[in-house]
Amino acid sequence: MNLNFSDDQIQIRDWARQFSVEKVRPCVSAHQTQKISNELLKELSTNGFMALTVPESLGGLGLDAISFSLVIRELARECASTSITVAVTNMIADVLVREATPDQQNQFLKPLIDGRSPTASFCLTENQSGSDASALQTKVVREGSHYRINGEKIYVTNGAFSKFFLVMAKTSDSPRAGDSISAFLVDRETPGLHIGGEEDKMGLSASSTIRMSFEDVLVPETQRLQAEGEGFKIAMRALDGGRISVASQALGTAEAALEAGIRYAKEREQFGKPISEFQAIQWKLAYAATQISAAQLLIWKAADLKSKSKPHSLEAAQAKLFSTEMAAKVCNEMIQVFGGYGYIKEYPVERYYRDVRVTALYEGTSEIQRIVISRALLS
Repeated sequence: MNLNFSDDQIQIRDWARQFSVEKVRPCVSAHQTQKISNELLKELSTNGFMALTVPESLGGLGLDAISFSLVIRELARECASTSITVAVTNMIADVLVREATPDQQNQFLKPLIDGRSPTASFCLTENQSGSDASALQTKVVREGSHYRINGEKIYVTNGAFSKFFLVMAKTSDSPRAGDSISAFLVDRETPGLHIGGEEDKMGLSASSTIRMSFEDVLVPETQRLQAEGEGFKIAMRALDGGRISVASQALGTAEAALEAGIRYAKEREQFGKPISEFQAIQWKLAYAATQISAAQLLIWKAADLKSKSKPHSLEAAQAKLFSTEMAAKVCNEMIQVFGGYGYIKEYPVERYYRDVRVTALYEGTSEIQRIVISRALLS
């Protein structure tokens, strides 16, 4: 691939960076104790962040996958919670562009574009089915022109903000996930849909993460995406793009941590000189910078393939595996650069460490990425 960004991509990156500095950075302190404000969500929507890759013909910004990755990265440099909120919403928008009918797009995609729905949510994980998506317990029974849904979902990102949810549920007892799982668009106000409380998380404090339950929730067949049994394929296609997003989030957080480490190393003095003059510190910074550069190349490769509508499951898994594990190591090393101060909340690196840890868990754990990669190699 061409490693040089186009003028348009550079312009998009700079636009996202300016927005992040001017609109997101002032909220970071509040984001340690409060969820993302309605005001910031409105700003994000008004400026097109919730429909980044939606074609211009449908009202979105029409960005390619590399430009999208750059935006998620820039948001994460300031606030990982904001970054993942935008990333998940765009994942759903991408699904609606690719899988939905025009009527479904009018009902669910347009509210994302014009801000009537601040975010959207992807509902796959359950108590008994995390990495094993085929073990879903949420079941659907067809009743005439409707479906009745019963079950529970956990770890629903954006749950407090979203006006609708993309829900994966079983429509048959087939042991094959590719035959038994279907996808439904469920409005928040549907009777029987219960929104649970917020999870108390290690990091990403401003991001909403909830549980949901479905008690005889009736959904018309017009809100089923594609045919029955296509839900697993829809979910896997969505996760390919989602993994590039999470890798980009991890990358942005690692870059912010490295920048903080460099600044501190130049300012902090021990034994009569800045700690940046000690080889032990220099090598930590060199390691971090090299790992970040390697992650960038993996992400850009996967995003380039996605932009060209080429298969990218392997590359997305590689990018996510390397970038997320790299970012955790870099953030840990930057805490070491800060010494005891790195453990204090007055300094940003402890937040980077807490926020980045989850990136190796959601959109498929590192172990799942290794399975995806090895299967691709051996197939």
